[in-house]
Amino acid sequence: MKRTMILGCGGASLVTVLGLAAFFYFTVFRPAESVMADLDQMARLKALNDGVRKQDAFIAPPDGNLTEDQLARFSRVQSTVRMGLGTDYPTLDERADRLKGLATVEDGAKKPKRLGIRDAILAFRGLGPVLLRTKELQVNALNTEHFSVEEYRWVRRSFYRGLGFSRSGVYFEDFAATLKQGKGMNFEDDEDSTPSTDRNRELAAAYAESVQAWYPFLVFGF
Repeated sequence: MKRTMILGCGGASLVTVLGLAAFFYFTVFRPAESVMADLDQMARLKALNDGVRKQDAFIAPPDGNLTEDQLARFSRVQSTVRMGLGTDYPTLDERADRLKGLATVEDGAKKPKRLGIRDAILAFRGLGPVLLRTKELQVNALNTEHFSVEEYRWVRRSFYRGLGFSRSGVYFEDFAATLKQGKGMNFEDDEDSTPSTDRNRELAAAYAESVQAWYPFLVFGF
C-alpha cells in the first residue's frame, strides 16, 4: 500500500515535470529559437554608431536647458527616419504596441493588454532587418544634422522628460548588445532624477503633436 502511494506520487510528479517541460518548450524555447537570426541582427545595432562622424564628447549645459536649434535638429532626425522607413514603419509601430502591452481595438483606440513571455519573444520575430534599417537611417540623419550620439541622446532624453515621459533613457541597441555578450537582460534607464526645466517643458510642448508618429522610436530607443 505504502509502495503504491509512493509510486503514485512519483507518477504524478513525473507528469507535472513533463507538463512543465512541454510548456517551456512550446511557449519559450520554440519561439526563442525562431527569433535567433533577428537577435543576431539586433546585436549589430550599437556597432553602427561607429558610422556617426561626430565622435567628440558632449558636455551638457549646467542649467540643463535645451536650445531651439537642438530640438529642431532632433525633430528633423525623427521625421527623416519616419519618412525613410516607408512601408516598414507600420511593422515597427505594431511591434512597439505589442511590446508596450497595447492592443488596437475597433475604434482605433489603444488599451493595455497583458503580455505573456511567448508574445514578448515573438514580437521580435522578423524585426531584425527593420531595426537595422531604422538604425542606418538614424545614423545618416545624425550625420546630416551634425549630432554626436552623446548629444543626440541628451537632447532626446531632455525632450521626452520635458513632456513628462518616464524611462526615456532606455536604448534597445544597448540591451541587444549586452544580451549578445551573454550578460543577461538589463534594461537600465540612464536618466537621472533631476526634474525637467521649465524651459525644456516650454520648448518640448511645441513638438508634442509629433510624438505619436515618433512613438516606435521612443519604445526602441531611436
